[in-house]
Amino acid sequence: MIFTCSSDLVWVEKKLKSLKKVRGYRKQMALAANCQPAYLSQVLSGKVNFTMEQADGLCEFWSLDELQSEYWLNLVQLSRAGTVTLKNRIQKRLKTIKAQAKE
Repeated sequence: MIFTCSSDLVWVEKKLKSLKKVRGYRKQMALAANCQPAYLSQVLSGKVNFTMEQADGLCEFWSLDELQSEYWLNLVQLSRAGTVTLKNRIQKRLKTIKAQAKE
């Protein structure tokens, strides 16, 4: 479940691991994110981050509900954040979303 993940890469790796037998899954992900498979590989290696538009495309691809989508998009923002202040603000938001999910 997405709410147990602390980063966007952790979630993507869980998805890939659970669907590793699905032929062409990475290519499908890349299409959904509107990027090249090579770019997706760079994201997975931690060299670059998803853009918010790519992350939004993956919300649709994974059929995430509204709360899950909000959590996922905030995970991506967290990985993109450049200051400690912003990271703290996003982590606070993630905690709030996680609490809503438990209700």
